[in-house]
Amino acid sequence: MGATIMEAFPLQSSRQKAHPCCSQASGASVAANPPQAGIVGRAEAWEWAVSFLQAVCAYAELRGVFILQEPEPYVWFLVDNLASAQQMMKDVGRPNFGLLVDLGHMGLAREGVGALEPVADSILHAHFSDHPAHQHTNQVIGTGAMPLGETLAGPRHLQIDARLQHRGLDGLSVAFELGAPGDKIDDPDDWVRRSLAAMQTLDPELSVDRV
Repeated sequence: MGATIMEAFPLQSSRQKAHPCCSQASGASVAANPPQAGIVGRAEAWEWAVSFLQAVCAYAELRGVFILQEPEPYVWFLVDNLASAQQMMKDVGRPNFGLLVDLGHMGLAREGVGALEPVADSILHAHFSDHPAHQHTNQVIGTGAMPLGETLAGPRHLQIDARLQHRGLDGLSVAFELGAPGDKIDDPDDWVRRSLAAMQTLDPELSVDRV
């Protein structure tokens, strides 16, 4: 059976609080901050985030919805790598709170595929992106500096599909994350075609769903 999944955008830095007042009916926006949020330390911001996510997950669980966090490789986010994502999952402690892993972000965070192993049972969805070594660009797959072949092999080596199917879920779906800094791509279809070609060159056994 499938599952409904919402992405919990990476939690904001220790400079602002996530507040329970942001938890509206949908429970989908985790990165929002109240207008009067003050500057707080990382420990307090983390506590607020844990409490907020627990409330969101409790609401979502009643509706069969999973909430996934995606680490972003910026130092001003609370969850900026797989290790901090693992700690957040441990502290939130909800069965419907999991991980959306961006395989390109791992390269920016200087994480090898070995970093996936401790969180393998929590991965429910993935993004695939490519970047220069020191800049987050989401450019056409295969035109950046990320170790794509090695990173792409990680979920297969860890049998993420089988782990998900054992839980009664579909296999792992991986979505492109494309979009250079700015608000315009001249030919989005070309970006997708070139990215698909690069992916299938890296791993000819991948299945591709066009939606």
